[in-house]
Amino acid sequence: MKIRELEITNYKSIRNQELTDLDDLVILIGANSSGKTTLLEALQLFFSQFQAIGGKTEGLNQDLWHNRNPRSGPISFSVLFEIEANEAKELLPESEEPTTFQIERRLLRPSGEWSTKTIKLGELALVEDDKLVAPLEKSAMITVDNIRKLVKERFTLIPSVRGVFTPGLLRTPEIPASILERVKAIGTSEETNHMETFSKFKADLPGSFPGELRAWPAYLYAEVRAIRIPIGYVGGARNSSALRFSTESLCFSEREKQAKTAIHHNTLAALCR
Repeated sequence: MKIRELEITNYKSIRNQELTDLDDLVILIGANSSGKTTLLEALQLFFSQFQAIGGKTEGLNQDLWHNRNPRSGPISFSVLFEIEANEAKELLPESEEPTTFQIERRLLRPSGEWSTKTIKLGELALVEDDKLVAPLEKSAMITVDNIRKLVKERFTLIPSVRGVFTPGLLRTPEIPASILERVKAIGTSEETNHMETFSKFKADLPGSFPGELRAWPAYLYAEVRAIRIPIGYVGGARNSSALRFSTESLCFSEREKQAKTAIHHNTLAALCR
């Protein structure tokens, strides 16, 4: 089972992305924070939450939507597979040849409801508008469960270095929560030394860091074109690594001031790796 075409709409930084003529090996090349990881996360969401009809995913919120705006429409996935004859037999025992398998699914709203627009085996429609196609309803060969088993979790994204996934499949930052809480406390403090420290901290972030880093009592976020992006969603390996180093450096600096001691820069760098 191989992905040959893919279209994703309205997911995080992806307004619309279409990939065609995919070969057995695909390499994603793009600038820092251009959406490479986001594309893989979208596939992880599609496969791990797959149901042939309907379905619901708990723990989601508007952060999954492009520009954090669920009113812009559903998140949609269209995936065209090439499947082997033995895989097609899992649905239709009389299948003898490799064929295509197409799925169009939509995540409707942040409360997690899904719908299936269409599922086709070759030219044979299996599901349309969240219902088995009428001639197949009484068929003993094709069932919703057979379709689910063929697709669900056939593909798995294994995060490496870049954070982990919560049960709700939302990206969480690799920066320890305790450090993020400390940075947030410094950023929302009215003490002069904290204000100066936080200003310097923001100035030291790389030029590729999107928008302006701000601290809110509830969370840290980057403000981009009047849209607040929680810090865990800021993309780009360079941004992620720089943010981790900077946050840990900031917290160490605060401890230095409190203890009136200095930590050599090389030692600090080693500790923050």
